[in-house]
Amino acid sequence: MDALDQNFSGQLAVEGQGQNYLKETAKWAKFLSIAGFVFVGLFVLMFLVVGFAGGDLLAESGMSGGEVVILFPLLMLAIYFYPLYKLYKFSQHAKNSVASSSSNELTHALGNLKSLYKFMGVLTLIVVIFYGFIFAFMLLGGVASFF
Repeated sequence: MDALDQNFSGQLAVEGQGQNYLKETAKWAKFLSIAGFVFVGLFVLMFLVVGFAGGDLLAESGMSGGEVVILFPLLMLAIYFYPLYKLYKFSQHAKNSVASSSSNELTHALGNLKSLYKFMGVLTLIVVIFYGFIFAFMLLGGVASFF
């Protein structure tokens, strides 16, 4: 057991400079999350317009696949939405915790922050594994081309 765990009494106070850090972090988190929401909205609109226009162009040429043109980016944006939401909720609860000196609000803020980092960690792990598979298949393809 860690020395910090042994001395933990169940009470945690954030005072002075810690509250200032939390308040400033909440402001930046809110800014980043709202900017992210705006960009997600703009990209959804752009992909819908380009996807439907691209789908019409593909249909005119006798090919299909307009759905793929819009569905994959929309899926990526949907995945991106969750961490933005958690960041926004963190900012709200962090701001409320400083304003009301509420440990309950701070707990909610930290819970949202934990969820954000857990999601990003799992997503990073998935991407690293995916790239590992791509690298392995490329390596196998390169070796196979010698035979």
